[in-house]
Parts: sequence; structure tokens; C-alpha cells
Amino acid sequence: MACRNVRALKQSDIDVDNPRIQNGADSGESADGWIAPRLALRHRGVEPIDAQYLLEVIGRTPRDQYVVWTGHVCTSQEGSLRARAMSCISEPCVPVPLRVLLQRAARLEPNGGLDPEAVRSAVRMHQSARPAAYLLVRQLTSRAFVAVADIAVPAGRSRPIAAGDLIIDGRGQPQFTPHRAQRPSIMAAE
Repeated sequence: MACRNVRALKQSDIDVDNPRIQNGADSGESADGWIAPRLALRHRGVEPIDAQYLLEVIGRTPRDQYVVWTGHVCTSQEGSLRARAMSCISEPCVPVPLRVLLQRAARLEPNGGLDPEAVRSAVRMHQSARPAAYLLVRQLTSRAFVAVADIAVPAGRSRPIAAGDLIIDGRGQPQFTPHRAQRPSIMAAE
């Protein structure tokens, strides 16, 4: 449905004490004084994480799910929840238990961290990233790791990955081309 009765605002229409808005920094101001408001990206901040809540979320997280960083650069918005959560993984080609990732993200800073439910959701959503540099995998009894979901554009691989495809074999050999570039971890040494 089309929006009707929508008009651009004139700078004089804005009665806000925020100097960024008054100066047109958060808007696209034209030479004649008319502005078109822009949406400001607001990323979810660090929040205190209750220990009991963290334990409940971890308890609902499957023990056999891991996240594997291919070592490739992740294309995400700087400061986004996904970027901050994924930066908790600094080991390329090493399966990190999803439960451990939730714990790391929950204590991202001394005064709090990222909500574990939101982190788990961010990992699942990243599987559709182009390219996906963090792969959600499940460990089999053979100690091999397979993809949990379809990944249309995986980093380090020339073809899509289907749910159930082998990602790391039982000997620990990745089935993708790893990128060995190290990046500094934002987590303190454990």
C-alpha cells in the first residue's frame, strides 16, 4: 500500500534540541532548506547478562553445534551485534562450541555483554550472508562436522553448501579453502 500525505520536512519544522538534527547531520538537507530524514543505524548495546538467564539459554543450546570461522573477512556492519559476536571467535578452522561463543559474547566487556539469544540468532542469520565466513556446524559421532543449514555463498568454497554437507572431516581437515590471516581478538586471553 502506498503512503499518502507524506511530505518532506523543512529545517524550521524540527523543534529538537539535538544539534546533529538541527545542523542537518542526520538528514539529507537540500539547498532550499527541505530535508528528508534518514534512518540512523542503532546497534544493540552491551547489557548486563544475568547468570541464571545465560545458563538457561546455554541449556537450550544443542551440545553438538559449533561455529567454524573460515579465516575470511566477514562482511558486516561495524559495531553490529553480529560483528561483535563473531569477533569472539579468533581461531580459524577450529570448531568453537556454540555454547562457548554464547559465554564469550555474554562477557564481552566487564559491565556486560551481548544477549545470548540474540547471538544465537545472529549466528543462524549469518548462514545467509554473502559470503558466510562463520559456519554453523554439527559434530557427528565420527568427529566430523557437517553444515546445519544451507549456505548459498560460503567463504573459501566455490560452490554452495547444503545442510548435512561435510565441512571438517574426522581427521580435522577442513573441506574449504581456509584463509590463514590472523586478526587480533577483542577477547582477553583466556
